[in-house]
Amino acid sequence: MKKILILFSVITLLLFACMAAGCGEDLLSVGLPDHIRLDGNMIVENVDKPLYEYEAVLKDFSTYRPEDCHNGRIISTDHYQSEEGAWDDIDYYFYEDGYTLTVSGESLTMGTRDYERYSQLLTYLDGAEIPAESLQTTPFPLQDAQERSKQILEKLHVGGLVPEQAVPLSGETIRDLTKEMKDRYAGMKLYCFDSFPDGIGAWYLSFRQEIGGIPVGISPQVRIVLTKSDIAYLDMGGLIEKISDGVPQEAKALAEDAVRRFADDHASVHHEYGETLTVNRIAPVYYMEPGEGEPSVPTVRLFPAWHVESRRTMHFRTQVKQESLSEVYRIPDGKKYR
Repeated sequence: MKKILILFSVITLLLFACMAAGCGEDLLSVGLPDHIRLDGNMIVENVDKPLYEYEAVLKDFSTYRPEDCHNGRIISTDHYQSEEGAWDDIDYYFYEDGYTLTVSGESLTMGTRDYERYSQLLTYLDGAEIPAESLQTTPFPLQDAQERSKQILEKLHVGGLVPEQAVPLSGETIRDLTKEMKDRYAGMKLYCFDSFPDGIGAWYLSFRQEIGGIPVGISPQVRIVLTKSDIAYLDMGGLIEKISDGVPQEAKALAEDAVRRFADDHASVHHEYGETLTVNRIAPVYYMEPGEGEPSVPTVRLFPAWHVESRRTMHFRTQVKQESLSEVYRIPDGKKYR
């Protein structure tokens, strides 16, 4: 038994060393079906830190007052009362200068009259690929955007965030992304992909919390779009306010185990459309699932997981469609989350 354990440890160490040396892709791709591929620039982030399971309390955004968020004059308000309880109630504040503030227990959203357009754009952008040449055109210095973001978060008493993305959005980039969204969602009811201001230029910055150097969740918890003069869009949600002592977890599932599970889960393929799945990133995260606390103090359980990100490509008669597809697998046992 000791020999088996020693052999397993040696293999594991060799695997990590090989990945660090750049040959992890060869090991991960062994035995994959033809329609599942690994991106040549695939990112594999291995676990080199202790892992834990936590109970956490979410930040309650309903405690914010309108004046905490924006100094303009409020001209009207609205309130939605949820049947699920006060945590899901929503308050709307409409300002004379065109700003809108939306607050619930779970989230806070604010922005100019175009904020809903930015909301749709960023939801798409988080999984889109922007050509490298488009990233060279900056509307104003990144340092200015970063400093303004810092001031916004300090005013809202939000700290401990790690920068994730900083993407320049020129008017041309916004037009291109808008066209891509229309093409992808052709036939679906969309409400505000057009009518961005002419000559718009902005920075998109996103942030996440980390626990022990591992990101929380699989998407940004804070997203900000800044033009030269305005907060065009601010969205915050799912922020951790308090966290319990961690329960140690063993990392039984490695990165290649997550890839194998991903391949098993997507073994069926639409051959008539030449469907392929290209895995481009495998990274550890602390994933959230609802806890069992009081409804007035929502809690979540955080567990370590592999986040496998991929790009699905399908070939139709007149066009090629691509979309992001990801799965979450528990690191302690390799099981897919839901």
